[in-house]
Amino acid sequence: MNKLAELLKKLLDFTGTEPWQSELAALFDQHLAGTCAEWEIAGRDELVEIIGQDQFMMIWAFIYDDFLTSQSPQGNAIDAFLAENTGLSNDDRRYLAALRDAPLSLLQIVEVKPGKSFLARDKLNNDRPVTILEQAASEQLSKGLVIATRVLDIAGETQLSGALLPFYGDQQFDLFFAADGTETRPASAASVTAAWLDGVLADTLPDDDAFDAFELSFGFKKGVTGRKVRDALDRIDALETQSPTEWQWHADDETVLDLTIEGRTLLVTTFSEEQTMELIGILEPALGRLLDSPTITAIDDDDDDDGLDFLPEHDDDMIRLAEIMNDIKERPDLAKTDPNADEARFHEMMTLVYKKQLLMPVPELDNEVPKDLAKSAEGRDRLAQWLTSIEAEAMQGEPAAQSYDYRWLWTELGVTRPSS
Repeated sequence: MNKLAELLKKLLDFTGTEPWQSELAALFDQHLAGTCAEWEIAGRDELVEIIGQDQFMMIWAFIYDDFLTSQSPQGNAIDAFLAENTGLSNDDRRYLAALRDAPLSLLQIVEVKPGKSFLARDKLNNDRPVTILEQAASEQLSKGLVIATRVLDIAGETQLSGALLPFYGDQQFDLFFAADGTETRPASAASVTAAWLDGVLADTLPDDDAFDAFELSFGFKKGVTGRKVRDALDRIDALETQSPTEWQWHADDETVLDLTIEGRTLLVTTFSEEQTMELIGILEPALGRLLDSPTITAIDDDDDDDGLDFLPEHDDDMIRLAEIMNDIKERPDLAKTDPNADEARFHEMMTLVYKKQLLMPVPELDNEVPKDLAKSAEGRDRLAQWLTSIEAEAMQGEPAAQSYDYRWLWTELGVTRPSS
């Protein structure tokens, strides 16, 4: 056992005595009781049975770190340990003091040097960049991942406390945005634990209301030829042409979606609401005048068709988007009878789609969220390139995409348009 392991074992033994044992038990309740009650989990044994011992130990270590930094009527556990163990070395005392004083961080991984270090932005501390010297962690972490942890500053070098909770994909969105889409941040370590555990349980336990996939079916408009649709799809930078009737879209690092033309219909299956809305946002500027608004069928485990029922009731923008899609189906000839109204309808739909994209990880931005990137000068430079590419691609699309006013996107993100 190395010196650090011996020190931490002594600390663990010390905090296993009263009054610290009771203080730690109370903090565990604070972190876990609400989520367990919501999921109707009776206690620790049932929780371990559901999520497994390894994931439970991740939670345990994270809560124990929170305990070591907290103050109670009894004081701080590390302070009490230091007072009782006067013979500790200066190195041990510096380490424990750094552990006691380390604030909670939400680190979004920006760059990894495997076996050496990684660069991250602290989402709880104004996106402050921080370089972590961690050999083991740098071999396991990947770009774009968000980890909840504590960063220790010891003699000018930074390292992790050893406890961390990883947040992937949709978990990150739930961590940084409220149900109404407004940006937020966790108020405490306990709320981080609750968010992480809720995501793990949602992935582990069956959800009768969840859908496995969404089938999108875009019919060709009257008079539109297959060649026009194929040419338009070939021009979309986000798609990779596989054959005259097949394209692929890399939704994220792990998911590749296939788009296929069958007869006079473009078909694709997505696996989340976010993927569905993002793909519609990619296709509409180039294909809005060639294809009908998609029929979206939500597929659950029983293969029941639920139409547009996947739209969350609390999300007014999603509901409005569904209304526009239905209106397009009911009035497909509006472009002929009232071109201005048809163009306005299309523009409103694009605004709703882009509003969602600003709050979601974007593959073209290395799966970072535009609203987050807008907080730094470097991020705004990347956003300027992204917005410029959106406008350039739209200029190759249908007239309604060309006439859409993209200026609000630049203003919303606080990005200055490059001088020509």
